[in-house]
Amino acid sequence: MSIKLNIGILFFGVFLWGKAVKAQLVPTKGLSPYGEYRQEILNLGWKPKPSIVPDYVPGWPEIICGNRLCSATFISPNGKQILTLSVWFDVKPGHIDYYVAPAFDIVEVEQTIQ
Repeated sequence: MSIKLNIGILFFGVFLWGKAVKAQLVPTKGLSPYGEYRQEILNLGWKPKPSIVPDYVPGWPEIICGNRLCSATFISPNGKQILTLSVWFDVKPGHIDYYVAPAFDIVEVEQTIQ
């Protein structure tokens, strides 16, 4: 096989992989913007639990992201519950919009978290 053919196959594979990834992105239409939802949670007394990667998403230390999805974690006012939200994102030219996904988890903890 020639080098040109190998390079052509590589570029075609990358092109197809890019199309597949784009098709797998989660829909955000109709979801609440994360910033608005976050403010409501803060107003109820929940505290953001910073992720292990500081400033992963500037201004929202509680968010950590993977390839396609993010999560945000909050601690209840009494420190006995942890709320984890699924956060979806939409990449736009020059910025990323974050949305609250319709999945969450609340866990009771044995020791109070500050």
